[in-house]
Amino acid sequence: MKEITVTQARPKLSELIRQAARGKRYIIAKKGKGTTEKAVLVGLEEFEGLQRQVRFRQLVQETRTQMRQSLDITESLDDEAAMEAADRLIQELRRERRARRA
Repeated sequence: MKEITVTQARPKLSELIRQAARGKRYIIAKKGKGTTEKAVLVGLEEFEGLQRQVRFRQLVQETRTQMRQSLDITESLDDEAAMEAADRLIQELRRERRARRA
């Protein structure tokens, strides 16, 4: 990932956006008094994929918590058990959605 300053990015922002949409990533840094603020420029498709991953991780964590509570489990679930529970939950949500559409 290439790091560039705001000053470098400003005149070629249109080209940077075009490249980001094609998969290239940039770190854009703004230097201030004693601090440097940074942001990442990525394409929308990649960003949406990252959001889906975050939502899925949250779903897995919530599923683990709900399973522990409903089954009165005190030890934590391993990844495989959590993934199976998440899969069952997703399948159930899909069935409910199909039933509402019908």
